[in-house]
Amino acid sequence: MDGYALNLDSAKAWCERNNIPYLFSEALNQIAIPRGKDQRWMIRIIPRADRKMCTMVMPIPLKVPQDRYDVVREAITLANSTIFMGAWVLNSSKGEVYFRVTVPTEEVLYSDNSMRFLLQVIIGTVERMGEGLRKIVQEGADVSAIRQVAAAKPD
Repeated sequence: MDGYALNLDSAKAWCERNNIPYLFSEALNQIAIPRGKDQRWMIRIIPRADRKMCTMVMPIPLKVPQDRYDVVREAITLANSTIFMGAWVLNSSKGEVYFRVTVPTEEVLYSDNSMRFLLQVIIGTVERMGEGLRKIVQEGADVSAIRQVAAAKPD
């Protein structure tokens, strides 16, 4: 298959070609790809046509209490220093932590393999850092929970 522009239609078509279930929200103008059977873990694909970009986001399904914001910010800063693509974000208005990758859509063609690669980057990064972030948020761990993961060699 030839390359294609990345937008909602091509993302939906990619899911259909690869038998990947997805949910479409017309109101939000995005699709969500469930990660396994637990629908709390979803990768959202959000076109940003006005910016000629597309963002892929995977939130961690937990609420960050305000008293943990400082240590979570420190942890995601450390996590961001160890990755090559994407960024960890704390949305302090929602108490949500997520990993996102934003890619250009102007004059760039994607393939099924490049879509798969983008999703693997997101899933792999969340799987690698997610447990450390969970410990910080839910168990009161300090930033060493991320330092240990960041220092470990990825598989």
